[in-house]
Amino acid sequence: MKTIWKLINSLDVKSGTKNLLFLILSTMGCALLGALFWLLTGSWFLPDKIWFICFSGYSAVFIGYLGGIIYLFKHDY
Repeated sequence: MKTIWKLINSLDVKSGTKNLLFLILSTMGCALLGALFWLLTGSWFLPDKIWFICFSGYSAVFIGYLGGIIYLFKHDY
């Protein structure tokens, strides 16, 4: 998240737009990581597509979105 924030913080936009862009990118990035994790491991053990949605959805919401909010609360910009 630190790398994403450094990239977004270097842009010349308003702080509200930076926050929104950071949350979108961190949520989508964590969803992508969850989907890749399912493709590497879960597709053999848990082959149903509902598990794909669970792996990507839970990682997006809890790690990406809520983790991004906590990160923004803790850091000054």
